[in-house]
Amino acid sequence: MALPVATIALVLITSLTIALAALTRTEPLIAGNHHRVAQARALADSGIERIVWALNATGAVTGGLDAPTMGGTPPAPYDGSRFVRLGAIGGFTMRVTGLTSSEVQVDVNGWHPTNDEASPVTKARRHVLASVFRITPVWERLACALCARGPLDVDGSIEVDGRPSASPGNDACGPKLGMATYHSAGSTTIRNGARVWGAPDGNATENEASDVAERLDPSAFDEGTLTDADLDRLRDLARSNGTYFGPGFAGGGTAHDPASHWTGAITFGPGRQLRSGVVFVDTVSGRNPSAGAETADLADVRLDGAFWANPDPARGAVESFEGWIIVNGTVRVSGGVSVKGLLYTANAVVLSSDAGVTRVDGQVISRNVRDTDSRTALDAGRDGSVRLAFDCNAVRRAPGLATTWTLKPGTYREVSD
Repeated sequence: MALPVATIALVLITSLTIALAALTRTEPLIAGNHHRVAQARALADSGIERIVWALNATGAVTGGLDAPTMGGTPPAPYDGSRFVRLGAIGGFTMRVTGLTSSEVQVDVNGWHPTNDEASPVTKARRHVLASVFRITPVWERLACALCARGPLDVDGSIEVDGRPSASPGNDACGPKLGMATYHSAGSTTIRNGARVWGAPDGNATENEASDVAERLDPSAFDEGTLTDADLDRLRDLARSNGTYFGPGFAGGGTAHDPASHWTGAITFGPGRQLRSGVVFVDTVSGRNPSAGAETADLADVRLDGAFWANPDPARGAVESFEGWIIVNGTVRVSGGVSVKGLLYTANAVVLSSDAGVTRVDGQVISRNVRDTDSRTALDAGRDGSVRLAFDCNAVRRAPGLATTWTLKPGTYREVSD
């Protein structure tokens, strides 16, 4: 005999009622667990933010942190031994370990509402690992406006000035020599009226020993220049900005073109302009060159005349390029060029001007990977002049570039343990 429809409906409703009653007991527990876990994760992230703040607040600021040496760990609370409480919500422990001079690993545990094992309350913990890094601060570590890891020739109407300008904060990079070479064969030749000033002696007399230094310890240069990790980061940044020139990007832009042919040679001028920011010109192979690199693989870049683009003509003329120009090779600069920022090359720099003025306000660094085969040169020619003045603000505050400590992309991960 079939059951009446009303009886079937009553049985179904009773079953649903029992199921819902069970859920009313378990759902608050599940929601509470989710809430505690979310709080613990947020607290772990707060620990990372605390570390980033501390690394950027070195010096006289209370709580500031100097980056530890490779494998080293700083004192509490950055050694993981102290629970940093953020009120009733909970807190975190944090451990910082040096990886390189410009990168640290952070190991943070976020706890809600406490990490006290004796406490009877229900607790949640999230364990996070990440790396925090910054671009190697060449503007701080290298004590020169023009730095070369090889021989240096200066000829003609040349002025190189390592003294800080009067702009606020422009003395933050420390006193600089006008020029310095870092190599046992790194001789410096100054002739035909070229003048160089440095900040250490504090006087206006040019070409003294405190203005120009040669054959300095090359290890100091290597420790102060950009690492391969720095170059990889800058390459990615330029690629995202459309200012990377290399394999697959022979014409720049953001779209990879595998059919494009990259020879490593390119000229920027009125016919091919660059917008300010980070520019990266790569080797033919797309690999960072090391000592003794093959000349055929190195980039050959020419800056000729007004090569900088004006992003907003309505605001008036733009007087110079502002930013960093990274060249995995050699760069040759001719007359009428103006750069505010960093000019950094893997091989050599040739600053010349047969007519007009070539000017760099910032810093010039030449790695000379071809050793003494590559000579960095400043040549004013017959009717031109070259002016290079160290500018701390122009280098460290370049547009589109974060030079402070920050979370390294792709390193953040939660650990189950």
